[in-house]
Amino acid sequence: MVGYRIYRAEMAGAWQPIGASFEHGYVDLTAAVLHTYRYAVSAYTEDGHESALSQPVNIGVPGVRTFLPSVARQ
Repeated sequence: MVGYRIYRAEMAGAWQPIGASFEHGYVDLTAAVLHTYRYAVSAYTEDGHESALSQPVNIGVPGVRTFLPSVARQ
């Protein structure tokens, strides 16, 4: 396993790939506020093989988004 592909679907729609991650986390910055989506992931290998999708989870995006600034110390 090299990484994960993240898929998103409208509640009754088809799965669409929205990104990938090499870590155990992902932030969907394109999700609409006050909207609920289904998400699933697959694992992929270096030679391009991809697993079946995981069990989906339903995630609702709250009405208020909070972004914290990134602070770098020098």
